Amino acid sequence: MTDAQLTPRRISARSRSARAGIRPKNGTVNFVLEGGMASGKDLLVGTNPLSGKITTVIRGWDLVTRRMVPIAPPPGPPILLGPGGL
Repeated sequence: MTDAQLTPRRISARSRSARAGIRPKNGTVNFVLEGGMASGKDLLVGTNPLSGKITTVIRGWDLVTRRMVPIAPPPGPPILLGPGGL
């Protein structure tokens, strides 16, 4: 995360307007923000559905795949970052 100068707070703020999907193979909930980086690349944030913690952050092109099943975002903040929200 530090390479892209992404902090947990920035990731949480960006993923609120992202497209949500679940990856059935590994059971993670992924949030993809198309064109979310300053370079125009997409940002994918993978989270554990049970704990809500961030497990993966990927930036690149065409990160939405056919294997990702779209889901409606839950009400409230989509990512829980731990105690105090930090």
